[in-house]
Amino acid sequence: MQLLSQELKKGKNIIAIVLLMILLIIPFHSHVYHMSLYYIIVVFVFIPLAFYRIIRSDSFEKRFYFKWKTKREKGRLTNMIREGLRTIIFIVVIVFSSQFIVNGRTPGFILSELPINVSMGLMFFLFIFGAIAGIVAWYENEKRFNKISLNLETKR
Repeated sequence: MQLLSQELKKGKNIIAIVLLMILLIIPFHSHVYHMSLYYIIVVFVFIPLAFYRIIRSDSFEKRFYFKWKTKREKGRLTNMIREGLRTIIFIVVIVFSSQFIVNGRTPGFILSELPINVSMGLMFFLFIFGAIAGIVAWYENEKRFNKISLNLETKR
């Protein structure tokens, strides 16, 4: 319990908990098409994952360290492309699933209703955003890796 209270005091963990609270309150202020599915995902997926991540943050850092140590050997461009594609897929999944849960719109419906010029503009935007996210992810992962390796060296 003491570990949980220590971890909850960290700034990013407080932000995560505030965001979870906002997710719980959203349906009171806005109509949600699939209300039960929304609460199942928030209560049984997001909240347990958030607390698991908070409690096990040290093991996540160690796991990241060893994974990034091998991934960074593959080169900067490979990792930037991988992270960029991961970001694009994440955005598309979040948008489509939130549209389905909140508005009841399926991905097929959304794609069929968009004019071709809007679809092309969105794909261009996603490509540019993914490229920027890939570049940022490389530098953030390197910064995180160096911080962890520095902490490991000082503990020895």
